[in-house]
Amino acid sequence: MTPQMAHRARSPGGRCPATPWRQPCRPCAPSRRARCEATTTLSRREAAGGTLLLTLLLGGSGRAGADEEEGEAQAGEGAEPTVAPSLPRRPTRVYLDVEVDGEPLGRVVVALEREGTPEGTKRFLELATGDLGACMQLPNPLVANSLIDFIEPGQVLKTSGPTTTRLKATMLRCEEAAERAGAGTVREALERELKSQGEGHAAGEFLLSIKVRQDPGEVEAPTGKLVSRNGKLEVVADSPRAELMPLPPSGTAFAITLPGAQPALLEKLDATNLIVGSVPDEESRDVLRRIASLPINRNNSDNAFFKAGKSAGDGRAKVAERGFNRPFSTIRIVGSGAI
Repeated sequence: MTPQMAHRARSPGGRCPATPWRQPCRPCAPSRRARCEATTTLSRREAAGGTLLLTLLLGGSGRAGADEEEGEAQAGEGAEPTVAPSLPRRPTRVYLDVEVDGEPLGRVVVALEREGTPEGTKRFLELATGDLGACMQLPNPLVANSLIDFIEPGQVLKTSGPTTTRLKATMLRCEEAAERAGAGTVREALERELKSQGEGHAAGEFLLSIKVRQDPGEVEAPTGKLVSRNGKLEVVADSPRAELMPLPPSGTAFAITLPGAQPALLEKLDATNLIVGSVPDEESRDVLRRIASLPINRNNSDNAFFKAGKSAGDGRAKVAERGFNRPFSTIRIVGSGAI
């Protein structure tokens, strides 16, 4: 065997490690041959060492994984079962954006954290968000564009809530469908919560309550018109106007009390309104104080002429009474939603 053939036999792949790649392997000089043999031996030792290291690593990781699983199994023997995460809670805060005569006034944040009033809280959330559950999802809140239309100076702010037409097309329509399906009426549920209401409006300030019952002093005779029948004058219901008459209270109108409200007024609210929340932050309270300071049409119920006209059944006295405590400015709730 020639020296060149012997050298190739000692080299991996028949090539000399000391020569560049793809060049024929030349016979090595004694010094180069020693270097070639050292390089070849080192490469084989590195390969053997790498294989051993990989085997140790794989074996160690597998053993570590087994030990970890065994430890977890032992730790889980006495542990309690994992509880699935609960469904998200209903929002407990809503906001009301208010403007006066088209100019932004501020935001009122209401905390709905009153205990024992689940139906009342749900009712106000429906008004503020437009979310009527599976029945209907409204693009705009029901309370949007409602007016704060009564101000008891320094005592109470009141709003009549959404219009009759809008309520009949949305909320009341859903309630009628639920009643036909066998569910109880919302009014009955709100009445039960009002009867079981513990602390009244005198227990705090800046309380928000929804109107559940009609105040007997505010009930008005149905509108009608005078017609002639068989030679006699009779009063009959004016159907077009009757459609626009306010609906019985069902939690869609609400009031917010202010500091310094008279006990007699708060007692009247206790009989008709269900407390569902409060206004906790000072910035929102400042917005309510500014609303309460706006000029209103003064209550002239003590006027002698008004008393005489009302006792005589004069219609002008009734019209005047409807205007008592109404603000001269247009105070509108332009937006609302959950926080």
